[in-house]
Amino acid sequence: MADHADVLLEYWKEQRAHARHTESQRAILTNLILLIAAAGLGFIAQQRLRETSLVVSLVLILLGEFGIMATWKYYERYNIHIEQAIEFSKQITLLIPGCDHEEILAPVRAKNAERVGRLRVVRLYRLWMTLHSIIVLVGCALTILILA
Repeated sequence: MADHADVLLEYWKEQRAHARHTESQRAILTNLILLIAAAGLGFIAQQRLRETSLVVSLVLILLGEFGIMATWKYYERYNIHIEQAIEFSKQITLLIPGCDHEEILAPVRAKNAERVGRLRVVRLYRLWMTLHSIIVLVGCALTILILA
């Protein structure tokens, strides 16, 4: 029978795998949204801002809003899995002295923080949300131009 540390390590691996899977799902969804948005923009460009394009511009707005909400939800799910993995790591560290990954990784993280400077405060999920917000803004601008 596996000892307690082995069980915790398997739980840790599972949480990390879930976190990676969540990020993969977010990337796939974002790519799909970008593909649909590009097709919509192509359609509107062919129609030359006619009223028939209004439906597509409204879809762009909804698509961008959905992307923002989905990105936020994926970020929340990712954080849950990472926080659970951290808790398993803490328990493993208590059982196996000298196995503190935070202590091992601290110098690497400090070197990275020094290298990237202020960029380290920019949260990646916010960049993805900004991308989806741009889709919303483009949809709004096109809607205004079509109605004007």
